[in-house]
Amino acid sequence: MPDSIYIVGSGTLKREQNTIALRGKALPTPRYFPIENTSDIFIFGEVSMNSRLLKFLMDKGICVHLFSKYDRYLGSFLPVKPKVSAQAYIKQFEHFYSYGKRIAIAKSMQVASVKSMRNFLRRHLKSKVVSEEDITKINGYIEAMEGETSIEGLRSYEGLARKLYFSKIAMLLEDYRFDGRVSYPPGDPINAMLSYGYAVLYGTVLTAIYQSHLDARISFVHEPTFKSYALQLDIADIFKTAVIDSLVISLTRKKQVKDSWFYAESGGTYLSPDGKREFLSHLYKKLSGTPKYKSLIKKEVLSLQKHVLGESTYKAFVWKG
Repeated sequence: MPDSIYIVGSGTLKREQNTIALRGKALPTPRYFPIENTSDIFIFGEVSMNSRLLKFLMDKGICVHLFSKYDRYLGSFLPVKPKVSAQAYIKQFEHFYSYGKRIAIAKSMQVASVKSMRNFLRRHLKSKVVSEEDITKINGYIEAMEGETSIEGLRSYEGLARKLYFSKIAMLLEDYRFDGRVSYPPGDPINAMLSYGYAVLYGTVLTAIYQSHLDARISFVHEPTFKSYALQLDIADIFKTAVIDSLVISLTRKKQVKDSWFYAESGGTYLSPDGKREFLSHLYKKLSGTPKYKSLIKKEVLSLQKHVLGESTYKAFVWKG
């Protein structure tokens, strides 16, 4: 499976022979990154690049995902796809434009997301934080979603389930205060890690979509906009619990999170450069370990592609917890 490169810090990224190097005043020696078997590059910091490097990355089919100082997604450099299927594009648009086809995909995605949250909470029934009543309530949301006939209704039930889910997570975390999900600005260390993790997840999903015949602009749960590739949001929601939430909770409960990872600025709490590197090392193991979530994300994208092409029926990934 092609690997990812994560760059935290500042400098100039250049092509040097058949590899790339990061040079900067803060770096005593250049950092070299192998380019072969690389799928994408994530840049968190002030990094400059020239057209020679971009052409090199384009020739290699390597995506570049850019994020602000506060870890907000800025945009991506996506090379021209080597193979473009007009048929896949037309079929994907048909599945968006036909409300019945669209809601079938959206329902599979949203129900899978809620089932993963439920399965995660089930794991903590013995903790006395999660009760059978909580599981029953989420099962009720799932049952309602199965019979829902509108995208708005699906999103509403998913929102209710996520609110209950995060309220229980807050009670499971003992060392860090967490009053619920706040995306921007993240107001505490837990939200800081969630926001950072989700940002990496979005980029990982976008790379998988780029490597398929699907168009990242045509989505099914989220409404397409001029500002983002909405399909990456649809698919990322399926994996948030399995990949990011479970990692953040595990690191916290095992007391592997350090106060030095974070800093406060402009009303928010963010991961420091060292904190990002520490968190990324754990996230890398999560994406590349067992199960290999990076491979599962690519499999999910290809499953959706086969569905829109009429080759099979799409059934979204559900984490067993």
